[in-house]
Amino acid sequence: MIPASENRAALVPQSVLSRTQQSALMALHDYRQIKRVSNGWQLGPVRVSTSVVARLESLKLVIERRATFGATLSFTAAGTIAAQRLAELRRGKTQ
Repeated sequence: MIPASENRAALVPQSVLSRTQQSALMALHDYRQIKRVSNGWQLGPVRVSTSVVARLESLKLVIERRATFGATLSFTAAGTIAAQRLAELRRGKTQ
C-alpha cells in the first residue's frame, strides 16, 4: 500500500484527478448524506457514477464500507489530504 505522503493523487489532486473526480471528492467532503443508488452514489444533491467512485477507490482516496443500514463511502488518509487541498484551492489558498 502506498503511504499517504507518497500518493500523488493526495499531494497534487488538481493535476491527477479529472474535474468529475474532483467534484465527487468535494461532494463527499461537503455532504454527510451518502447512499448507494441503482447506478451510482448519491452524495447530498450530487449523483456520482460507479465508475468515478471505482477510480477514486483505485487511487486509494475513498473506501466503500458496509454497515447494517447499507453501504457508505468514507475517506482514506490520502483522501482526506486530497479533499483538504482541493478545499484550499477552492478558497483561493494556492501553494
